[in-house]
Amino acid sequence: MKLYQFAWGPYPRRIHIYAAEKGIDDLELVEVDVIAGEQHTPAFLAKNPAGTVPVLETDSGACIGQSVAILEYLETRYGGPRRAIPRGH
Repeated sequence: MKLYQFAWGPYPRRIHIYAAEKGIDDLELVEVDVIAGEQHTPAFLAKNPAGTVPVLETDSGACIGQSVAILEYLETRYGGPRRAIPRGH
């Protein structure tokens, strides 16, 4: 799965925190240069017509926008109790 994000954004941060607590380590992070307007390019708009980040591209190629919807998808996919987080992380 690919998470299209901008590193300093609060909404991608929600997803990072959730993934860390669940032990999800198969998210490929793809930086989107929002200052340069990369989220408004035709290639990105094909993934999310709203032109917002974050966007999660699933293994099947489906794209999910909005952090809450992404968290709901991850909860459905990974569910269950929190996974152990190694000390020092």
